[in-house]
Amino acid sequence: MGHNPAQQRLLMAARGWHLFPLEPGKKTPYPGSRGYKDATTEPAKLLNWPEGAGVGIATGASNLVVIDLDCHTAEPTKPEHQIWTERGCLDGADVFTWQWHEHTIDGSSWAHTYVVLTPSGGGHLYYRAPAQQIRNSASGRLGWQVDVRAQGGYVVAPGTTLPAGTYTPLWEPATLPVLPEWITNTLTAPKAAPQRPARRVLALPSRAGKRVNALAHQVATAAVGQRNDMLNWAAYQLAKDRALTQEHAQVLFDAAKAAGLAEAEAIATIRSAGKELAAS
Repeated sequence: MGHNPAQQRLLMAARGWHLFPLEPGKKTPYPGSRGYKDATTEPAKLLNWPEGAGVGIATGASNLVVIDLDCHTAEPTKPEHQIWTERGCLDGADVFTWQWHEHTIDGSSWAHTYVVLTPSGGGHLYYRAPAQQIRNSASGRLGWQVDVRAQGGYVVAPGTTLPAGTYTPLWEPATLPVLPEWITNTLTAPKAAPQRPARRVLALPSRAGKRVNALAHQVATAAVGQRNDMLNWAAYQLAKDRALTQEHAQVLFDAAKAAGLAEAEAIATIRSAGKELAAS
């Protein structure tokens, strides 16, 4: 963000984001506080912050809905979640990418919003709350490893550092978009019994085939100024799961060229993702 912690808090508060302190090095509220119920935008309180404390954002009070894409390595145990591994999805980003393209026909990318990379390798996608009230939920209404932080919940703010790393903003649109209608409908509709997919479409024979194609689509449709970052992110997602094979790297490379990246830049970015993982 390019600002000191106090300035960061004031800038976030200027957006209408209500903040509260977190225990240093943890995601839990500061000891003795009421957590998100104590969230504020008052400059005096934001400047008088506990030493070393992180920052939480009360999503409900801030009129935000944050889609939390987890990156767990454990295999799903519930039948409704195993459906996703059958589709080649290995984590929350894969699942949400699948869902996005099932519900979106304009070819847009879900990355066209405020995106924060979490220390675990997952991501937070920020949206303005719709007119309907969206409740905080970890029930997986949007799919395996996809949670919702909204009314009654909070997220760790960008710039906060934990032992595993820092919550890092990747890019930010000029205007924060409203939560897409299909997500609102999914989260507010009566919960239906899970159904198995009528068909499976895997363009590549490997288990990661659908995932690679979904990541490649994100690269190919990324906005100008975000393409190299998206390519780096996609390559890193495969590299950390030891899935950045020559074949999959070629798929990402072709997508990068389709997006308008120069060949040398695309090759360097894909290679750097593997090197970044090896160095971490």
